[in-house]
Amino acid sequence: DYSEIMINPENIKIYKDLENKNCIGEVVSSKYAGDRIYYVVKYKDKDIKIIDYSNNLLEMGEKVSFSIDFSKGVLI
Repeated sequence: DYSEIMINPENIKIYKDLENKNCIGEVVSSKYAGDRIYYVVKYKDKDIKIIDYSNNLLEMGEKVSFSIDFSKGVLI
């Protein structure tokens, strides 16, 4: 048995440091959009979409960590 949860990209936080975070992945794409940056991070076999408002531009191929606010999720 398993469940799926839907999380909005803005409820996922991305970090340059790799310590003390839930998950580590690799930046596979980024798109600068004024006050935010849209990232796709490869985690295991999944693409995780993240919206970052910090304007800390991360490089393609860079290892990053991310955390998810599951309290904002919707069970599907």
